[in-house]
Amino acid sequence: MRETGLALKYPTETRGARPNTVLMRMCNFSVIHRPVETISGVATNFASDGTYDDPGRTIGNDGAVSVRIVERDPIRWTARFAFDLAQTKGLKVTSTSKHTTHAQTDGFFERVIEEAHLEFLEVEHEQELFDASLSNIIMQPENYEALLVLNEYGDFLSDLATGLVGSVGVGCCAHFAFNAYDEVDIAMFEATGGTADDIAGDGASNPTGILRAFGMLLEQVGAREAAIALKTSIHSAIEGGICSPDLGGSVTTAEFAQEIGDRLERYV
Repeated sequence: MRETGLALKYPTETRGARPNTVLMRMCNFSVIHRPVETISGVATNFASDGTYDDPGRTIGNDGAVSVRIVERDPIRWTARFAFDLAQTKGLKVTSTSKHTTHAQTDGFFERVIEEAHLEFLEVEHEQELFDASLSNIIMQPENYEALLVLNEYGDFLSDLATGLVGSVGVGCCAHFAFNAYDEVDIAMFEATGGTADDIAGDGASNPTGILRAFGMLLEQVGAREAAIALKTSIHSAIEGGICSPDLGGSVTTAEFAQEIGDRLERYV
């Protein structure tokens, strides 16, 4: 990954150490981008960052304490990524946190975002409380375009969003690490739906997430036409009822993948 600056990764099982946590530390991933879109093509982009490092400890037998750590550079990288994405695609950025109750950590997060926004004043930026965002996204999802949140909040929101558009099986994400010049150093792309051990070998797994992750990789290397062709193939197949059981279809994993391959020939 360090040699190529790129990786495509399938979800991995956690047996003790969390694989993605290990990779985040080794590669210094600080920005996670999770695009979520309806099949009709109306997109909502979730950019998320923060930390899952938790130097907590138990207190006796009846209590525990957790220490939340947020750092300036990962927040700044994430904020600049979100504002740049919003500027390119004409989106509004909404940062959401619990800055009223977590004044030091979440408050710091919002302050760094405000500093980063000074470089992108033409981008509209709103600030919300996280609990309000959860209910508003369900009731009025069309009001949200790019959400900027800490990592743990991003996990909640992205699962909620993929559920709203049909299945966690369509979710994908990118992890970015940056060098000293604020340039992307390593980019890793993966599906977000988990390993689905319970249906392993049944041919019922939805490959949409990993295919969309590959599309993100294609965009990262500048192969935009190929990325659009892949996305068009996926959307047209699903809109035509050719999809896995989680989306109400009946095709197997291999059959869906073959269908996408056949359609790619039409659109490339």
